[in-house]
Amino acid sequence: MNMATLQSPSSERNVKSVAAEQPELLPSEIEARFLAWKETPGGRQLLRFAYQETAQFAARFQRTGQRVSMDYIMHRLRDRIARIQTRLHRRGITLPREGGYRINDHFTAHIARHIMERRRDWDGLFEKRKLGAKRMVAKRKITVTEYATVTA
Repeated sequence: MNMATLQSPSSERNVKSVAAEQPELLPSEIEARFLAWKETPGGRQLLRFAYQETAQFAARFQRTGQRVSMDYIMHRLRDRIARIQTRLHRRGITLPREGGYRINDHFTAHIARHIMERRRDWDGLFEKRKLGAKRMVAKRKITVTEYATVTA
């Protein structure tokens, strides 16, 4: 598709109809924000730190098949955020806030996919689910062994 086609009014209608008919072909709002964030100097550096944290678990995964949770990696990064920011500040790099946070939870799945796309030997390290899919909580049977009413 050439630039003239992209800029034509009929093309704009086509993009809107594709978005309505096949929304999976266009990036979600979160994915678009992630793509913009990862291009910032701070975003690129935080991804580098995510790779470093993940590498600590990759050898175990390759040896045993035991996965690691990307959420756990994100929590480890959050725990180290002050040190990360200090290191970046010394290099003249600021970590931008995205959605009000230095490390946005909405990017967790995108960061995991980003890492696995670039490190094929780590494929399967993280469990992948369909992006944006609602999670089903397993039905559990709960047995109440004691019940008391509280009166005021």
